[in-house]
Formats: sequence, structure tokens, C-alpha cells
Amino acid sequence: MKPSEGSGEARLSSNEQPSEVSSTQSSSNASSQSEAAQEYLKLRTVAISLIDQAINLLENVVNSDTLLTTVSHLVPGSTIGKHLRHLHDHFRILFEAVNSHTTTNQDGLLNYDSRERNVPMESSHHIILQEFIKLKLNYLANPLSRLNQLDQWTELWRMAVDEDRIDLRSKYISVRFLLYRDQTDTYLIAGKLWFVCLHATHHYALIRVIVTGELKLELPKQFGVAPSTLERSKM
Repeated sequence: MKPSEGSGEARLSSNEQPSEVSSTQSSSNASSQSEAAQEYLKLRTVAISLIDQAINLLENVVNSDTLLTTVSHLVPGSTIGKHLRHLHDHFRILFEAVNSHTTTNQDGLLNYDSRERNVPMESSHHIILQEFIKLKLNYLANPLSRLNQLDQWTELWRMAVDEDRIDLRSKYISVRFLLYRDQTDTYLIAGKLWFVCLHATHHYALIRVIVTGELKLELPKQFGVAPSTLERSKM
């Protein structure tokens, strides 16, 4: 609430005070923006690490169509290919939506229900490996991707925002999903990126069961570790 004109807090006793207050506020804002940027970079690093886990899995462990398509008994009806295709879709659909909208156009629409099933990526080792490499190169290693334009994300982690200063459309994304009806809602992009990272970890845990429990192959200890643990331990 704005102080009343009679309030002592509203009066300044010297000409230097306005610049001091302005300097303090500017320094505080700059510090907050720097912290927000660093938090986003940590999350982006986690996303890269998780995609790299899929690439390393396909290059070094699950390195054939047969291993990719072996039907699990411990996780009934699933295959490593299906799990990888599923989590790849969630990353890809989010990245495409983030890059499809700007502050001057209507928000990009994130629709997880648009995923395809039984695609060649589930059964072809060559195709799925290339798709994960493309996912990383096109969105997380491409300087033109909005995911890498840090100046747009300095306020990304703020849940309470000053609507006079921040264009909310550049920080939020519309999400369409099916429950009992077609529904659209709005979420922080950072929150959705965190979600797809956690979602990938869940499927990596199931893949670990198939790889080590049924295929009797070894996996690196960090495979399937939670994003927060990856970031904290810098594995």
C-alpha cells in the first residue's frame, strides 16, 4: 500500500536519498535476476544430463533393435523403446511449445495428448538414438532456441511477479490436457521443465529394472537418479 502524504516514511530529508534508494533497489533487482538466472541454468543442466543419459544408454548398453524391443515381464507389456519414446515425446513437445511462442504472439500450446504411439522410434535403435541427439542439438545446444536465451529467463523462477514490469506470456505456457473434458490451463515454463525431468527419471527407473533385472546388463550408478540429486552432486 502506498504511504500517505503525511507519513514520515514518505518524506525524504535530503537530496541524496532518492539516488540511494534507487541504487539499493536496482542492486536488489539485479541480485534477484542473477539468482533466478543461476537457478534456471541449474535446471537446464539437469535436462541436458537426463537427455545425455538416454544417449549414453543407447550408445553403450541398449545398442540393438533386439534389446530395445524386448518385452518386459517385470514391467508388463513395456519395452525400453516405448519408455524412451514416451519420455522423448514429453521433452520434445515442451521444447517445441516454448519455441513456438513469443511475447508478441499468442502463447504456444503444450499438448501432451498429441503424442504418437507405435512409431519407428520405439523399435529402431538407429532412429531413436538420432532423435535424442537431435533433441539436444536443436533445443539445448542451439543458441537460437529460447531455452538458451538467458536474458528472457532472469525472472523465470519468480512465483510472485510485478505485472507492470514483466511480460507474463514469455514466462508462462498454456497446457492442454484431457481429464473428464478438454481443458487448458497456464503454468510456469520452469515448472513444466522440472516436471519433464522428474517424468524422465521415473521412466529411467523402470528402464533400470528391465536392463539390470531382465537383460542382466550393467548401468552407470547415476542412471535414473532424481534431478535434484544430479544437480546437487554434479554427477
